[in-house]
Amino acid sequence: MAKEITAKPLAITADLNGITLKAIAEHFKLYEGYVKKTNEIRTKMESADKSLANATYSEIGELKRQESFAVNGVKLHEIYFWNFGSV
Repeated sequence: MAKEITAKPLAITADLNGITLKAIAEHFKLYEGYVKKTNEIRTKMESADKSLANATYSEIGELKRQESFAVNGVKLHEIYFWNFGSV
């Protein structure tokens, strides 16, 4: 079973100095999207046919590349929110 991740709750409820709650909420939607996509990719990797992999292309290789992009989005957004004292 793939390791599923969950979005951490957003603890910001008001505008901050120099950034609006609306802007933070938009980033939170992106964060939730990266979490969802990471879980989707990890589920797909469980059923990917590794025997078809080769040096030129493989489904599992492409899924791993996509996973790294999605996880990067998760981690960067968590750092972003952490800097505001949330997540």
